[in-house]
Amino acid sequence: MVLNSTLPTKVEDWFRASVARDPSDPTRPDAIWLAVAFDIGVLIGETMIGRRPELEWAMVTRPKRDLSYQRSVVTGFSVPGMHVDPVWQVSSLAFRVIEGWDEPGTFLKMLWNAKATENWSPRQVFGQ
Repeated sequence: MVLNSTLPTKVEDWFRASVARDPSDPTRPDAIWLAVAFDIGVLIGETMIGRRPELEWAMVTRPKRDLSYQRSVVTGFSVPGMHVDPVWQVSSLAFRVIEGWDEPGTFLKMLWNAKATENWSPRQVFGQ
C-alpha cells in the first residue's frame, strides 16, 4: 500500500467527525471509539515500521514513570531510548476531540515525526 498525504488526512477527518462521548461518562470517549483509536494507532505504528525496517514494536519496561510503561511502543530510532506510542497518541486525540480541542493533522505529524513518510514535505504536513 502506498501511503500518501491524503489517506491519513481522510482517516483523521472521519475519526474527528465520528468519535462520540460515552453516554455513562461524558468526559470519556465511548468504548467503541477507544477500540477504533487502538486500531488506528496500530495501523500508524505498522506504517512507521513498514517505512523504516529498523523500527519495531517493543514493550517499555523502564523507567516506571514513563507514560508508556508496560505498553507496546515503536522503537529503534537513532536516539537511544526514544520510542513512539501511536496507540496512546490516537487514544488521547479521542479525548481531545470530545473536549473540542482542535489539532488537525495529528496523524500526519506522527508519521512525519517518525520520518515514516514518503515524498512529503513539512509544508504538506504542517500547512506552513
